Amino acid sequence: MKRTVEEDKRRTYLFSVSTTAKEDMIAELEAGADNLIISRSVKSPFRLFMQIVRMKNTAFISEEVEIPLAPETLEEVKAIADHSRRRVIPLISKI
Repeated sequence: MKRTVEEDKRRTYLFSVSTTAKEDMIAELEAGADNLIISRSVKSPFRLFMQIVRMKNTAFISEEVEIPLAPETLEEVKAIADHSRRRVIPLISKI
């Protein structure tokens, strides 16, 4: 991903990453990204927030906003993310 972000300026790429998985590597990607949107969650009740940190060549609102998703929907998304963290990422890391 890092090489793609640094070298291929002809296309736009969207990467979704977890800082808990590879925090140091993700910090490098964030530093090199033209556009950066971060998210965080709160557990009780389960809520999701997003904030635009940086956007290239356009104005944007940097205030954090709550994403209007039901806690049940967020639980489903979390289950998929947890599975990826436990199973998919370790398998890909071996390649």
